[in-house]
Amino acid sequence: MTPEERLQIRVARLLDGLAPFWRFQWFHVPNESRVKLSVGLLAKWKRMGVKAGNPDCHIIKEGGKCFQIELKVKNRKQSSKQEDWEDSCKKLGINYYLCRSVDEVAEVMRREFSLKKGVNHGESD
Repeated sequence: MTPEERLQIRVARLLDGLAPFWRFQWFHVPNESRVKLSVGLLAKWKRMGVKAGNPDCHIIKEGGKCFQIELKVKNRKQSSKQEDWEDSCKKLGINYYLCRSVDEVAEVMRREFSLKKGVNHGESD
């Protein structure tokens, strides 16, 4: 398992724990480029709408407002497709965050839900 996969799993636990308390839905689109899949399956996914650069976490808040989080570990950089996706989000008025730890994701969540640091609303490690 890669460090980014471990981070994704930890973030998934955080988001799953917060969702019932903070009233949001979230999902991850499995479009990892380093996964060894058959050419046929990759082609099918592309025809089905899987897009390169799609961020790791899509969060939909009450009222339909959404934001997106891309996860990277250490000093890994976004691909050009991920940078294009981020630019597109900004043009559409969708908040997009690049996070490198569960703590950074927790801070983004507090900011998006207007909560102060140190206030526990269902957060767990």
